[in-house]
Amino acid sequence: MKRFQQIVLKTLGAISFLLLLIWLAIQTNPVQNKLVKWATRKASSVTGTQISIGSVDFSLFNRFYLNDVLVKDKKQDTLLYAGALKLSITDWFFFKDTITVHYLGLENAILQTNRTDSTWNYDFLLGSSSPSTNASGQSTSPGFQLDLQKVELKNFSYQVKDRWRGEDQTLGIAYLTLNARSIQLKEKKIMIEHALIDQPNFQIRQYNGFRPDSLRPKTPPRINGQLYWNPERWDISAANIEIRKGFFCQ
Repeated sequence: MKRFQQIVLKTLGAISFLLLLIWLAIQTNPVQNKLVKWATRKASSVTGTQISIGSVDFSLFNRFYLNDVLVKDKKQDTLLYAGALKLSITDWFFFKDTITVHYLGLENAILQTNRTDSTWNYDFLLGSSSPSTNASGQSTSPGFQLDLQKVELKNFSYQVKDRWRGEDQTLGIAYLTLNARSIQLKEKKIMIEHALIDQPNFQIRQYNGFRPDSLRPKTPPRINGQLYWNPERWDISAANIEIRKGFFCQ
């Protein structure tokens, strides 16, 4: 019996030591970068597009720094590029239903969406991440709630080319910082404590698109007492918003 106890203790000790070595290895940049390259190859094979990350630095399991993040669409055009993506999130987030993003930062980032018909170039990502449903139409995937606390953008650009409708939009922001009391996307509720937007610029251009007149949606008549600009009934409030040197061009 004593010999059996010794074997068990030695086995547990060896396993603990092995787990410690694995944990220490994951903390090193070479191992982290190899893991991320393996993960991006898997993601690329699932989506059928190119997804790559230049280098990473993360601390298990709540802090992630990613450099040179690139996501391409099905036509191999850039959908998203970020020189740096920083994320601070709930500890051991994959075991929890409520995920709190303490900090989300993007630097030197560009997001480009476009379409020439009714399908956007990012629709393939929505299809691969949509929850499964049963015969009654109810979701069978475990849902979770995302709570976002702080967002910081530096040199951010968002470009929309909608050749289907005939409208292009460009939004540029030199710097943005947003501190939120609560951002709960599932509940469609956003409560902002303070937001600073430096040098925002917005441009819009309209032209004849490819969509035929027969497919143009009919605008429902406005009914007194109902929300016209907010049909999905988002609840958005802000204690303080500051905008510096912005311009609008049409």
